[in-house]
Amino acid sequence: MSCNATIHRPHRIVTSNRGGYTIFLLFIVITVVSILAMSIYQLISDATSVTAKHAESRAAYYLAEAGLHKALFDVKNILAKPLVVPRRPVEGNPQKVNKDVLELLDIERARRWNRSYTVEDDDIVKGGSFSIYMELLDVASTPFSSFLDPLDKVPPYLEPYHLKRNVEQDRQLGLTPLGGWRGKLRIVVTGTYRRTSRTIESWRSFQVVDVTPPGADYTLFVQGEEREYLKEGRFILSNLSVPGPVRAQILNLAKSVNEVLRLDINKDGEDEKSLASVKRLNQKMDKLMQKDNVEEALKLVHTLSKSASDRKVKDTLDRLVLSLDPRDWGRVRTNGALFVHLPFFATDDIINYFVDASPMSRRRPEIGFLGCENRLHDPFLSIYTLFEGRIYKVFRRLRPIALGPSTEPSQVPPQRYTINTKMNYPRMRPKTKIPTLLKRLKTNIKEYAQWKSNKQRRLIGTKDRPIELNGIFLSNKPVYIGGFFTGRGLLVSRANIHITQSLLPLDKKKDRMGLVTLTGSVRLSPKTNHVKLHSAIYAKHGVKGTNSQYLFLEGNLIVEHLKRKAMPRFFICNYNSELKNHLADNIVGIIARPTILHRERGRYTPKS
Repeated sequence: MSCNATIHRPHRIVTSNRGGYTIFLLFIVITVVSILAMSIYQLISDATSVTAKHAESRAAYYLAEAGLHKALFDVKNILAKPLVVPRRPVEGNPQKVNKDVLELLDIERARRWNRSYTVEDDDIVKGGSFSIYMELLDVASTPFSSFLDPLDKVPPYLEPYHLKRNVEQDRQLGLTPLGGWRGKLRIVVTGTYRRTSRTIESWRSFQVVDVTPPGADYTLFVQGEEREYLKEGRFILSNLSVPGPVRAQILNLAKSVNEVLRLDINKDGEDEKSLASVKRLNQKMDKLMQKDNVEEALKLVHTLSKSASDRKVKDTLDRLVLSLDPRDWGRVRTNGALFVHLPFFATDDIINYFVDASPMSRRRPEIGFLGCENRLHDPFLSIYTLFEGRIYKVFRRLRPIALGPSTEPSQVPPQRYTINTKMNYPRMRPKTKIPTLLKRLKTNIKEYAQWKSNKQRRLIGTKDRPIELNGIFLSNKPVYIGGFFTGRGLLVSRANIHITQSLLPLDKKKDRMGLVTLTGSVRLSPKTNHVKLHSAIYAKHGVKGTNSQYLFLEGNLIVEHLKRKAMPRFFICNYNSELKNHLADNIVGIIARPTILHRERGRYTPKS
């Protein structure tokens, strides 16, 4: 029997674990991502913190640098201020001493000098400040010191620095010099921005020197012992700026001259321009003399003598001289002999012509030569100017007009320039034969000059970029200079100094320059015609120029050899009394730009 049977197997039930794995993987991913996020956050946070600290550090450093520049500026600013205010005592306004300035001028005070101060938070930048500490180290004396001038009126506090009148300087023991030292300026500045500080230390060379030029008391000083002659051309010295009353009187005289010559009056009150009419009179008489018409020339003098009087001039001068400060005067000096040929009609002696031409006069008026325009003093002030040495006037004489027609002027032997000319001065004072401070320069310039050059230099300044000169500059080669300058200093050359164009101060009240050539001459470029120099000049072999050049010098001229024939034909020098070291004004402080040491002391340090 067959049997068909079906065997039924049980179904297998499969259970999946996929869901658990997914959850596990998701947890791992989330964990990793969280860790990464936390790591990135930490990294960003750390980077932000480092960046912030770095920014604060940079800001602190820049604040320290700013503090360094402020410290340098503050020191320079101290010495830029006057030692005494006011310069001359005024009733009800006594002189006051700036002790901050004195502490840097007096070498003993400088040895103890230090300063510390802080620029507080928010004064420069919000959250920032810096502190400054300065001191002077290794202070040693130099020959470039000075004393207060005997003619300066000073408060009692400054008497230890004040030379006494009529006493030889080398006999004045116990006085303290001003300036004349060099040392090192150490500056430590800590800049702080928020919680970060950085400190900079800088050392620089520092000198305080007297830059008074040689022979600053003189308008003209001829050191050599040769005979010098001032003949053709124009050689005029002004030892004092002509004050207002005298200028007015000159203008009145010019009006009389113009009336005689029937010329238009020059209304400009400047000295040279107000004398233009008198110059024209001289020229007109020159033409008459060239035509051998002496009588016509003398008629002009006679006509003019009727319209002018000397009483007003003399009264004005008497009042003027009593009110003048002798510090403002320049002297004239020669160790040899100087012969000055007077012009045919001398402007400064015009009143004397009038007096001599009066009916009551028995003197014979002085008369000069054609083609000469020489004067070593200000108009009408010849007897008040100090002349040292054998200085002679060369002239002729005329018969007074009142005595009848004159003939050709008669030649007379040279006579001393004025009654105030001290002919034996150089012989009686042998120590004064060398201009003051010249020996100091020659002996010490090599060691103590602040800047030195062994190359030919060309210094041309503009108003935007003037020549900067503070202290003493030494060049062993020729120097070419012109344009505008700023500062106070001496340019010293062992070769020639060439003037390429006018040399002018940017600020007439503050800027002063001295040109010194120890072995050569000061030479005007042949391309220049009219040159103005605002400078003191020492030139061993004088000033060189052409027969057609005009040189106006605002300063003084000191030479060993004048050599007039080699000079510009037209030469005018106005004495600048500011060349003298009044109340230590010529003492300057020089901080060297190159550093001896410049370093950062440590890195930033966060505050607790």
